[in-house]
Formats: sequence, structure tokens, C-alpha cells
Amino acid sequence: MFKFVYGYLDEEFERVKRAVAEALRKRGLSFDRVEVREGGRLNLRIDVFGLSGMWGVSMDGLIEVAKRVEETGLGSVYRIAGKPFPLDFEVTGDEKGLRLTLWF
Repeated sequence: MFKFVYGYLDEEFERVKRAVAEALRKRGLSFDRVEVREGGRLNLRIDVFGLSGMWGVSMDGLIEVAKRVEETGLGSVYRIAGKPFPLDFEVTGDEKGLRLTLWF
């Protein structure tokens, strides 16, 4: 009998991590690190730590990140007005800078 296994491989997390980092760099943003993990059944949770400036959470920035994640073929991406967009996101801040959390 064939058994379905749910979940992502470490290589897939790394592929998404590279795509997100590339999108942030394209927007001219600096950050300390990006972490990617499963955030529910075949959904992704992406945390960007130490993000510089509020421009990182602009709509254009979110669209760019969603576009890069969509290109990996992993996670779920909404389309709003024909543009890719994360399912949900939040921004928190502390003494180390902004933390952007996205769910795909």
C-alpha cells in the first residue's frame, strides 16, 4: 500500500529561503537571517529577522517576496488584482529591528 507523506524537504526550505533573500536584496533591504519552516499542512512560515526599515513591509516588497516564493512552486500564494500576495503576514519589532513573518 502506498503511503502519502506530507511535509517539505530541507532542500525545499532552502530553495524558498534563497528566493526570499533574493527578493529582499532586490528591494535593497538588509536583514540578519531568514528562517523557513512548515506552518501547517503544506503551508510555509517564513520569518525574516532584523529587517531594515519599513520599506521591507511595503506592498511592493510583499508582492516581490510572494512572486519569488510562487516561482519555487512551494507554498500557497493568493493573487490580488492579478499579483501574487502572501496568505497572511505580520510585522513585529524589537531592539534588533523588524521581524517580518509571512504565511504561504
